[in-house]
Amino acid sequence: MSNDRSPSSAPSSTESNQRDPSRAPGRPSLGRFLWPAIVIAVVVGGLVWWGQSPEEGPFEGNRAPRFELMDRQGQLVHSAEFAGKPLFINFWATWCEPCRYEMPEIQAVYDEWGGAFEVIAVSDEPLPTIERYIDSYGYTFPVYVDADRSMHQDYLIRAMPTSVFVDARGIIRAVHLGQLTREQIEAYLARIVPQAARP
Repeated sequence: MSNDRSPSSAPSSTESNQRDPSRAPGRPSLGRFLWPAIVIAVVVGGLVWWGQSPEEGPFEGNRAPRFELMDRQGQLVHSAEFAGKPLFINFWATWCEPCRYEMPEIQAVYDEWGGAFEVIAVSDEPLPTIERYIDSYGYTFPVYVDADRSMHQDYLIRAMPTSVFVDARGIIRAVHLGQLTREQIEAYLARIVPQAARP
């Protein structure tokens, strides 16, 4: 028996194109459209994810909780007033011994860095008590009163002093429990203050 195949047994190019439309002459392949669509979807999805604001909370990487405080003149101050500014938030008390050693370092950095960041020194004590303490040491950085302790609660403050460093986007970049040295303060500030604004 012969194994030869007759010419008629091989499919013609016309028949092949009829069976597989994707290979028809002049017809673009599906991949030419599919891959660009996938790339666009990945890029758009990444941009949406990147643009999402982190969840509000008291931990590093969270969006800093909003707050309302009273300044030394008795005026209410809202967190929105500090939008777009790096923040050094320091929770302290007049009875806190480590705070007593830390505050001169805060004053020194506040003077040297010349407005590159905002200090928000927060106490929950009565304003007259705070005033006497601040005036006796001659501190000039801003001090605020958290009269109802709502900010202490939202930031989960359990020890004094506690410092929170927030960047200009409102994201917490560091939380430090306990006394800070000047070197530590400057290292934390380097995380939130742009290079061009540093001394």
